[in-house]
Amino acid sequence: MLVFSDLHYGESAAKDQSSDAFQERMLRLEAPVDLVLFNGDLSSDYAAPSYCRNAKLRGIHWVRARCMAWWTARWKEYTASVVTHKVPYALRKSKP
Repeated sequence: MLVFSDLHYGESAAKDQSSDAFQERMLRLEAPVDLVLFNGDLSSDYAAPSYCRNAKLRGIHWVRARCMAWWTARWKEYTASVVTHKVPYALRKSKP
């Protein structure tokens, strides 16, 4: 099992590419991998559009309507390597 923690996707393209390369390298070095656990801050709240950063004050329906595209794009970024390698993965929610 591999654990990827605190990847902070969404801060910058360069940092995201570095995280992608790290995941690829670890998946190759540790092959075969039975499971990847994503843990911690996988995307950066402070890198989200400003209207999403304050979303907790606005309520879940507001977030779903306006911020899901940004969060979905980050999800696809940080799971791309495991999807490509067909490795099962799980997500541990780090904050309520």
